[in-house]
Amino acid sequence: MITATELLAKGELLEERGDYTRARRMYEKAFSIQERAVGAEDPELIPYLYSLGLIQCALENEIDAQRLLTRLLTILVREYGESHEDAEEIRGFLNELKPRRQVQAMTQVAETA
Repeated sequence: MITATELLAKGELLEERGDYTRARRMYEKAFSIQERAVGAEDPELIPYLYSLGLIQCALENEIDAQRLLTRLLTILVREYGESHEDAEEIRGFLNELKPRRQVQAMTQVAETA
């Protein structure tokens, strides 16, 4: 049986090749296996949430990306503190997502008018 770590590595290879859709599938499988093994808020989920959140950004799935990165940030802050460099990096990604989601919402409103 394939492990979460192996699936994560396969996802990284697919991502490097630019196959983001297949990479996302590998990351989702890896995350699911790891979450079942360690629990929903365990720090061992950090690399899985990071990879899955960023691939969602690359695929422009902003809602999923925001949900995953927010969950990641919660774990990072709890484990390492507010000012940890990884927490700051994730806040930066989340801040970049906000304007993109606002533009999308305005575009949708304009299209329905």
